[in-house]
Amino acid sequence: MQKNNIDVQALLHLVKRRKWFIIIPLILASIGGYIRIITLVSEYKSTATVVINKNYVLTNNMGDVLPGVEARDKIKMRDHKETFMKQLLSTNLLKKVVERAGFEPSNSQKERAKKLVAAQPSLSLEEAARTIQAASLRSDIEVIFPNRGTYIEVSTTSRDPQEAYLVTKYLVELFIEDVMLEEQENVQGTLRFSEEQMKIFKQEADQAEERLRNFRQSVAAANDNVVPISPANIEQVQSLVSTNSVELSKKIKESSELDQQLGRYGSEVHIQQTQRFAEIKASLIEKLTDLAKLMISLNWNSGDILRLKSEIADLREAMANEVEKYGARHLRGLVPGNIVDLAVQKEIVKAEITFLQAQQKTLSRLRRSYSSNNNTMPAYEVTAQKLQADFDKYLEMYQIFADQVRSAQITGAMQEVNRQIRYRVIDPAQLPTKPVNASTNQVILVSLIMGLGVGAGFIYLLEFIDQSFKSVDEVENYLGLVVLGTVPKVEFVDKAQTAKKNNFSF
Repeated sequence: MQKNNIDVQALLHLVKRRKWFIIIPLILASIGGYIRIITLVSEYKSTATVVINKNYVLTNNMGDVLPGVEARDKIKMRDHKETFMKQLLSTNLLKKVVERAGFEPSNSQKERAKKLVAAQPSLSLEEAARTIQAASLRSDIEVIFPNRGTYIEVSTTSRDPQEAYLVTKYLVELFIEDVMLEEQENVQGTLRFSEEQMKIFKQEADQAEERLRNFRQSVAAANDNVVPISPANIEQVQSLVSTNSVELSKKIKESSELDQQLGRYGSEVHIQQTQRFAEIKASLIEKLTDLAKLMISLNWNSGDILRLKSEIADLREAMANEVEKYGARHLRGLVPGNIVDLAVQKEIVKAEITFLQAQQKTLSRLRRSYSSNNNTMPAYEVTAQKLQADFDKYLEMYQIFADQVRSAQITGAMQEVNRQIRYRVIDPAQLPTKPVNASTNQVILVSLIMGLGVGAGFIYLLEFIDQSFKSVDEVENYLGLVVLGTVPKVEFVDKAQTAKKNNFSF
């Protein structure tokens, strides 16, 4: 156990014997530390922290309802690290920082700018100086992205504390302004493009619809015998026929019930048909026939069908008023009032039955024509289908860009709402008051430690090279013999030198 213990006395003897290898490195290290202290230039650092919050305040359900608008969660910094880094250290942004801070180029930077202008005559001297200043600032800026979290830490180191503060402050401000402006320009660009395309396809759709309408009208005017029924709308025709049949059955049943209610008055009470009533009835039959043809060839929600239905409804109302006001006027006071009302209702129902029968007659004629020609397809149907396909295509494209316009408008509104909360400076830049590089005490301490370390290293190296015996134990272990005695080292001094020394001391 004793062999592993440190012999303090032997260690002190070693230090005493090799003392110059400790003293000299300490002196040299102290000189180096002093030189470092007198040449040390203070550097100051200013730091700011920017938090990047959610893109939109929007639920997932709203994102499903609104086309083109997504419900986004917090951004992932690793996906935007390179983009933000390039934006923060871009030459254009750093030029803006120099301009806003009002930094003037140094003499050396002015000389370099002149050389740059000579090499690139298209550059102005001011622009070249700004470029060189931006490149100089880039080396002083440090951008730190966390492994977790959604913030950016921007730092600037400079010999001038005011410069470090201004660069950090304006760099963060301009970065936020540029990012928000870029996002806004992207949305506005999308909005402008979508509005232009929407107008184009709206015009194309209107023209295609007009071509389709004109073609059908020209074909109908040229040949009234053209069968408007085709394999594409045969089911629509059958549905219309079935609907009319059901309605006709209801009206016939309603007429029978009215006859039963009139009883003996049914054969005695007659409604006079005025000239106006006959005109309205004839007009109704004509328009119902036209409606049946249009409902075969056009969409039931088209403008022509809706307009025709409105006209038919007005005519029916006018016919009912005519019957009630003039047709039954001679019966007032001759028969009970309820009998007059029943007679008026029966006359209107009879007219409705006539109208439905006229429609059924028209549909039956068209179906018979289709049955006789169902093996061939007229050429105009091919053209009509092509025109319809063009209209549907342009209408679909118009709707796509209309949805894109709405989504861009919503996105722009959301960006305006989130402008104040998305990019937020939680730790603004401060004017540094203390330098960040090493202090005088630190330099002295490091110099002393280095001096002692170098000296100890030299001593260890010399002891490692020296193969002589250092103690009695080493001799006994090496020879395997017991040391009986030791003779100390005796130094002989020359008498003449001793006498000279003594005389000099006196």
